Amino acid sequence: MARLPRLNPHKEEKMADVKVPERLDPQDIVKLLVALRRALKAGVA
Repeated sequence: MARLPRLNPHKEEKMADVKVPERLDPQDIVKLLVALRRALKAGVA
């Protein structure tokens, strides 16, 4: 059986390699927070 390569959690990334996430619309942030709160209340996490 083939083994998957393990990711190295201690690998340092160069700043040039890090991609900047897109700016989120404030309404999208609110939607995400509301969904997260509902999920936590429902005991998903």
